[in-house]
Amino acid sequence: MIRFADDFNSNNDDRNEVKKSEIKKIKKILKAIFNSEGFHEGAFKESATLVDLVKIVDEVLLQKNNNSINIIIDRNANNSLDILIKEIS
Repeated sequence: MIRFADDFNSNNDDRNEVKKSEIKKIKKILKAIFNSEGFHEGAFKESATLVDLVKIVDEVLLQKNNNSINIIIDRNANNSLDILIKEIS
């Protein structure tokens, strides 16, 4: 497990805000990498169908009670879909 210190003792508040922002981004990336089960930010589903798209929306918005999902959908030559979950809130 990786733990980042949340305490900043430096006198430079602007620098601390940048550090806090960077740490939040790193935590988000690590969470996406190691959270391989289910649908989460950064999840990619290759060669999906419309049924998979409905399943993603159902799980993320209704079952997990989120308010918003930002998805990128690319159509493949064989009419399957590549789905990337960009953001969940």
